[in-house]
Amino acid sequence: MVQTLDYTLQEYRQDLGIIFFRWLMPADTEQLITGYTQVLETTDFDTTHCWLFDTRRRGPATAEAESWYFQTYIPRLVSLLQKPHYIAVLHTPTHFIHLRDVIGFDIFLKHTKGTLLTMEFFESEQKAVEWLKATQEA
Repeated sequence: MVQTLDYTLQEYRQDLGIIFFRWLMPADTEQLITGYTQVLETTDFDTTHCWLFDTRRRGPATAEAESWYFQTYIPRLVSLLQKPHYIAVLHTPTHFIHLRDVIGFDIFLKHTKGTLLTMEFFESEQKAVEWLKATQEA
């Protein structure tokens, strides 16, 4: 399965059991909403429970996009889950530091605590894939 927009690529790697969702260029708020919504609409939640979101080329999100992500996207996503799902989010080193030191990863935990969704954040695609594979073996 390969789903694309002009600015995203979504591909299921059956050999890894992971959906790779990659931003191919900077995205404005409307594109961000459309891209993440496409993930929800095209994923078979019964057969796949591991995703890698590659945000390295997406660029920073607007305050409006961040609000939509936490207030609309995450609640909708967790409402669709019937078993544990895992998202590894891949960032550039600069964005990773900004998230860690300025925004804080706690905001993601706040919105996923007590749900079937676990998110982790990475600067290395190899480490992200290793983490996702480890969740499959647990």
